[in-house]
Amino acid sequence: MTSNLERKVEHIASRWPDIVPLHHAAPPELPVDQWPSVLFDYVEGASAETETPRALPAMLAVGAISAAVQRVLSVQVKPGYAEPANLFIAVALPPGTRKSQEFKRASRPLVRWEAKQRESTDEQRAEAESKLATHNQRVSELRKRAAKATDDDEAEDLAQQVADLEAKAPTIPKPARLFTGDVTTEHLGTMMAEQREAVAVMNAEGGLFETMAGRYGNQVPNFDLYLSGHAGDSVRVDRGSRQPVMLDDPRLTVCLAVQPDVLSALSSKPGFLGRGLLGRFLYAVPESNLGDRDGDGPAMNAWVLDQYVAAVGELIDYGQTADPVTVHLTPDAFQTWQALWAEIEADMKAGERFEHMRDWAGKAPGAAARLAALFHAFRHGRELAMHEISADDMDAAADTIRALADHAVAVYDAMQADPLIEGARVVLRWIRRHGLTTFTARQCYQNHKSRYPVMSDLEPVLAMLVDRSYIREADQAIGKPGRPSLAYDVNPGFWG
Repeated sequence: MTSNLERKVEHIASRWPDIVPLHHAAPPELPVDQWPSVLFDYVEGASAETETPRALPAMLAVGAISAAVQRVLSVQVKPGYAEPANLFIAVALPPGTRKSQEFKRASRPLVRWEAKQRESTDEQRAEAESKLATHNQRVSELRKRAAKATDDDEAEDLAQQVADLEAKAPTIPKPARLFTGDVTTEHLGTMMAEQREAVAVMNAEGGLFETMAGRYGNQVPNFDLYLSGHAGDSVRVDRGSRQPVMLDDPRLTVCLAVQPDVLSALSSKPGFLGRGLLGRFLYAVPESNLGDRDGDGPAMNAWVLDQYVAAVGELIDYGQTADPVTVHLTPDAFQTWQALWAEIEADMKAGERFEHMRDWAGKAPGAAARLAALFHAFRHGRELAMHEISADDMDAAADTIRALADHAVAVYDAMQADPLIEGARVVLRWIRRHGLTTFTARQCYQNHKSRYPVMSDLEPVLAMLVDRSYIREADQAIGKPGRPSLAYDVNPGFWG
């Protein structure tokens, strides 16, 4: 039986105009329950411990797997069409959401492997440096003798001895590297040449985008290497005083955990959108749970963490020792991929959801194939080349890309966002958090002074919420004695 109060609420709601939404619904959770079981357990355990959205540890773990096997792994979708198995990833959450801790945990197997490489080369490096010092001294003495020789034949003979000796100079061994954090584009090319053409750039900050935009190059954008490294296209760079960089099959993983403002500002950077850089990233922008945490997340099960570290470690060893391999899809997996391709293709038509972000959508089916190859690698380890990619792994990848598509839509919308709309979203979150059905302009201002130093800055935001029927002016102003504060009612429809 309907109560008087419920009838009153329904009556009030019926007198309100329909709300004009400010934005799309919050992006969905990633379907991590479809991922390989060890990876799923890792994501669940990490998310619970640090009380972070699952998307953060999930996508950082995928980035670590990509860094582990990118040098050797490709996936053939169908005859004539193959993709390298490396990904560009950007996860965005506000400060205080434990991004650094999750980044450190996800990259643990990479850090441990590099530490072992440094230990194994320390002794070799010390010996090589000693031999090189002696070698350089011999070259110097021969060169002095050649310079002082009065007989041309003697001088030529000594010069030849110098050339022969220089050709035999001991090389200083460098420890193998899997990833870097802060690097100029020029030095990244050098690193890739030294590390057999495969390196990952992984960082818990967004400074890499500033570097690409020309922070160290007079604000001249420089990200051609990133475009080539994502696609596996050959690179030939000859720059004056620098050593040439020649890469035949470069593989580059990028995995970043940044603040949302970093992503919303990307479209303003010259060339980022028009040349397709932004379309290469898989974005995850989960809703922040700041303010709703209890601070008592259970520690991750040590066995689960060990299983994750061991699995990625096995892939690192495989990626450093195996010959390049191309894995194929089972017929059922290919049907799943083809259905995803058709779905995304239709959504790129004029007026459809991907019309304004075709650069991202056009690469999404390829990203699904890459992601399926990484799930496949994590599942099979060293035996990955002995199996085809299963329908289960392709289903998981396709559904993950479908979810990430909504995240990408949110990112592209944010890139074009009106500051007033963003401010209105902030006020709506405040209304929802406190369960408000009415409030005053003064209350709203007091709670948002850090964002709006004076009331006149907040007024256009409240006006927009009125225009979109989220709120309306109450019948009369209320407040303390003295100057009254304008009051607002909240549309009951806002509460669903």
